Amino acid sequence: NMLRSLIAFLLSSAALLAQANGSLDGRVADPQQGALPQATVLLNSGSRTVARQVTNAAGQFTFENLAPGPYTV
Repeated sequence: NMLRSLIAFLLSSAALLAQANGSLDGRVADPQQGALPQATVLLNSGSRTVARQVTNAAGQFTFENLAPGPYTV
């Protein structure tokens, strides 16, 4: 679907390494930088989805209390 493709493009599945008890926040936006509310954001570790969030009205999301390790968004 278009929204999923847009999220993948904007977040570009960048890998990150979380610190102990770390958190990750971000914003999902369209190409004109308009917020994308109610977008589903998945946090993966390897091939497994470990958390999911839905963006708020401003397109923002937060994953909290992340164990150390590599993740993709």
